[in-house]
Amino acid sequence: MGKSVSKGATVATVLLELGSVLGERLSLGRYQRVAAPEGGVVGSYVHRTETDTHQSVGRIAALVAVHGDADARQLDAVATQLARHCAAAQPRFLTVEGVPDAVREKEMDTLRAAFLNQRGARAPPANIVDRVVQGQVKKFHKKVVLVHQEYIGPMQGTANPPDVAKWLRDQAAAAGATEIKVADFGVLAR
Repeated sequence: MGKSVSKGATVATVLLELGSVLGERLSLGRYQRVAAPEGGVVGSYVHRTETDTHQSVGRIAALVAVHGDADARQLDAVATQLARHCAAAQPRFLTVEGVPDAVREKEMDTLRAAFLNQRGARAPPANIVDRVVQGQVKKFHKKVVLVHQEYIGPMQGTANPPDVAKWLRDQAAAAGATEIKVADFGVLAR
């Protein structure tokens, strides 16, 4: 396909132009925008699984924008590795502060109800219930908040994988940088 798309064209125009070249009607399904911050990069990863009867069933795609004082090549490597992690772990939020209050409250209500249901008639005092729920909320954060997730990726010489925040600090140190931070991420699963 030797033709390039019009510079500055809208997404609709690009889809129309590419569709005319390919002879197919192209449409855009779900999407997520992740932009690189000043001096940063966006890394990507697409995971395809195949079944006996269908190819590329169960796609998962991830984009991660990072920035820091490392060079662009090192930032790109970190962003790509972190995109692989996101495809595997599927975080929902970047930080604990980014978890909407409604989500946090719903999770706390669910955890509290489950704990009290499990205890039945032997319910402990409210302060004990609150401490148990707070502990469970921390576990929830480790599952859904990117920087608190256990890093899933290649590790060297460590028995226990670090959380993503520590892994980023280690990557920055290895690159001779002071910090590498995640600006944004997106995960789309089919």
